[in-house]
Parts: sequence; structure tokens; C-alpha cells
Amino acid sequence: MKVFLSLLVFTLLCTGCIKIPDEEIPITLSVSQDSINFTSSGASLTITVNSNDEWSVHSAASWITVSPSYGYYSGTVTVTADRNTSSASRNATVTVRSYVPGLGAQTISVTQSGATPTAQVRFRKDGAYWLYTNMGVENTSGNLVVSYNFGSSSGTSSYYSVPAGTYIPTVYNTDYGSWSYFWFTSDGSLYTVYLSSGNRYTIRLYYNSSGYHLSTDNDGVF
Repeated sequence: MKVFLSLLVFTLLCTGCIKIPDEEIPITLSVSQDSINFTSSGASLTITVNSNDEWSVHSAASWITVSPSYGYYSGTVTVTADRNTSSASRNATVTVRSYVPGLGAQTISVTQSGATPTAQVRFRKDGAYWLYTNMGVENTSGNLVVSYNFGSSSGTSSYYSVPAGTYIPTVYNTDYGSWSYFWFTSDGSLYTVYLSSGNRYTIRLYYNSSGYHLSTDNDGVF
């Protein structure tokens, strides 16, 4: 009986000494979104990485940068896209990986739209014509896109970037107090110009014995 009681006391005392192994916490990794869209002008956007361990982030695309490139636990990453000067859209992938072997990577699809095809146009006024102070171009909907105010002086403006397409040259008539276009081709149609992508143009206002005229010169590529 004494032996049994002694063993029972010993067992109870030693039970408190037994260490139970800690439960292993699984490593987790997730991101706040699986896609990013950029306009052609480029920008920076922030994503959130959720984790309880160390991770890294990388993109193989030369037009994408990520910062920081690694982190611990949860944090944010800034993804920056360069300006896209091509008219074609482009795609890339940002990959977030854990340093734990076997844990799947998180991928983020990145899409950037292509640039709108553009042309450049400038205005040239050959004489100090007080009747026409401003020159510009309207789109086919009749909206003034760009213009330059010469006053009563002659001169040449700087180039303006505009979407490639068809335009109607116009001048501001001080007699009428409004924009006018009244230069017609030989068949009587409205004088228009097509400004092709990647090219520069000069729209010229001049006067000769038959009156005022407009002409358009292609100045080559830019």
C-alpha cells in the first residue's frame, strides 16, 4: 500500500514536469489583388502582402519596378509601370514568393494599355492680318482641339500633340467675332486635313491676289 501511494505521488508530481511540444503554426501567404491595370501614361499602385513569414516580390518585365523587393510578415509593395509609348498594350506578371519550400507563389497579372496614336501640328501666319487673329483645328464633331493666338502679328507657333485623325482647320474672324472655316477645295467640299500618327504638320495662312488661303505641309516624322 505504501509502495502504491509513493508511486501515485511521484506520478502526480512529474506530470507537471512533462513538456508538451508547441503546435507548429503553418506559414501563410496571400495578396490583396490578383490583377493591376495601368493606363499608357504609367503610374504607381500599392498592393498588400499578407504573411506570417519572410517573402520576396519580383517581375521580369523591364517596364515594371517593385519596391520593396522583399519583406517580413504583412506589408505593402508599390508596383510602378513606365510610360508606354507604343500603341500596343502589354502584359506582365508580378510574383510574390515565400522562402518556405513548397509554399505556392502568388501571381498578379499586370496589363497596360497602348498609347493613343498622335500627330503634331503647328500654325503659321505669313502676314500681319488683323482680320484673322487665331488659328486652330477642330475635330469632325466641330469641337476646337488646339489653337494659337497671333493677334495681328505674323509668326509660327510651337507644335501641339493631337490624336491622329481628320481635322478641319479654322481661323478666328474678328469681323464676325467667331471661328470660321471657309477654305474649300475645287469641288466645293470643306477643307480638311488628315494628321497621320508620328508625323508633324504646319497649317499655313497666307494672302495673295485671289484672297486668303490655307495650306498644309507635312514636316516629317517626330
